Formats: sequence, structure tokens, C-alpha cells
Amino acid sequence: MAIFGEKSEEKKRVSELRNSIKSLKKRLMDAGMDKASANKNLKELQEAVEDGARQNSSYQKAYASLERANRTIERLLEGMDFCDEQEIVRNISQFTKDLHQVTHVCLLREDDTDFISTRSYMERISCESLRKPGALLMLRSELENLRAVFADAMGWQAPEFFALAYYLLHGPEDALGELENEQRNQMIADYLRDHFLLYFYKFCEQAGVKEEVTELIQDYIYGEVILQEP
Repeated sequence: MAIFGEKSEEKKRVSELRNSIKSLKKRLMDAGMDKASANKNLKELQEAVEDGARQNSSYQKAYASLERANRTIERLLEGMDFCDEQEIVRNISQFTKDLHQVTHVCLLREDDTDFISTRSYMERISCESLRKPGALLMLRSELENLRAVFADAMGWQAPEFFALAYYLLHGPEDALGELENEQRNQMIADYLRDHFLLYFYKFCEQAGVKEEVTELIQDYIYGEVILQEP
């Protein structure tokens, strides 16, 4: 029943968002925005707000999985010297489930070849492979490398999800993977400003709705993020 309730609440939120955006059209046109521009900008606003909420939710879930995976690494490293192979394999099996949920365009990326290689290695581990000479040493090395990668990722500042969504909808996505966290966040913020906000907010100010639009964006994207523990 909870799932149906969540879906019903989500439909209600989407309907309220779309009604709020529709009500902006006349006020923006009264402030001097032509009809074609009003339609285009409000469509882009709605799409970016809806996708921004999805990006926020997926980011939070990926971050929670990242924290769980990091705690598992600590347990594995602490227990490796006295746990038997079967117990290590069981822990690794659960660990790899989280490794499939930690990726996000602004965290560990799914196209990160080093991470994918490490994850594949974890998936191949079995009792037989752990009995090979040097296997436990290699496993420890892989876990320590992952711990360092996770520590970096958990220290990154989250993106502004409206800017991220707008960029993913309209900008060259390939560029995101080449940037450090701070550079990426700044780039998507600059892209949103230059390609949308400078023009759109000018008319919002003239129509007296800038604060209303800002609150609409923040409330919808950050108001309700539902995290479901696996």
C-alpha cells in the first residue's frame, strides 16, 4: 500500500508543478515575453525541474550505497586475517550489490573503467580463487584502493540538481566526465545561467515572479526525496 501511496503523492506533486508553471505563462507574457519564448522557456523549466528531482533522488540513493559499501570495506579489511574464505566470499557477494548502485554522473561514473574493472574483479571472487597464492593480498590491495576512491567521492560537494538536469537535457554530456567535481559543478551552473537564467529571470523579475519560480524549483527538487533501503 505504501508504494501506491507514494505513486499517488508523486502524481499529485507533478500535477501541482505543471499547474503552477501554466499559471506563469500569462504573467510572463504581460511582462513582455513573446508567446513562443514563453512556451519554450516554461517547457524547459518544467523538464529541468522534473528531471532535477529525479537526479536528486538517484544521487542520494547512490551516495547512501556508497556509504554502505565503504562500511563493508572496513569490515572486510578488519576481518580478513581471521575470517575463512567462505565468509569473505559471502561478504564480497553482498558488497558487489552495493557496487552496482554507487554510480551517478556526479559520483562514481558508470563509464569509469578503473572502477568497472575493480567491480568485475570482486564479482569473480570465489573460495577457489582466494586459495591461490597472493589472492588475499591482491584482494586487500583492491579494497584499499576502493576505500581511497570512495573517501574522495564522499567528500565531493553535491551538484545543484536543477543546473545538472538542465545541462544533461541541453548540454554536451560527454564533457562532464573530464572534469573534477568543483569544475563540473561550476560548469553546469555557468551553463544554466548563460543558456537559461539570464534571459528567463529577466522576465520573471519584470513579472514579479522570480522568487515564486525560485521557490518552485527548490521545493519540487529538494522538498521530498524518498530513500528506500535495500
